[in-house]
Amino acid sequence: TGYPKGVIISQCNVPNLFVSLSVSDFQVCESDRILFQASISFDPFVEILDWSSLSGASVVVVSDLLGVDGLAFAISESSLVDFTPSHWAAASSGIDYS
Repeated sequence: TGYPKGVIISQCNVPNLFVSLSVSDFQVCESDRILFQASISFDPFVEILDWSSLSGASVVVVSDLLGVDGLAFAISESSLVDFTPSHWAAASSGIDYS
């Protein structure tokens, strides 16, 4: 079918993207606590590690064994979370917003 059609993006640009996002868009800093709940095979895993390592933020790690209540508590203790919409719906069901 001819030559591959795509754009070559070097991997060295990935950290630049995360620095840009964490500084300008999300303003992640050392005092933030980022919830780590993604599988290592899922894209948000890379985001969480890059944001925390580039900004100095703390990472909140949650075990699957804690269930929805444990996840709800971890969300309340975090300043930044990264979920898919369906995961957020399931996770936030245990949060008391009052």
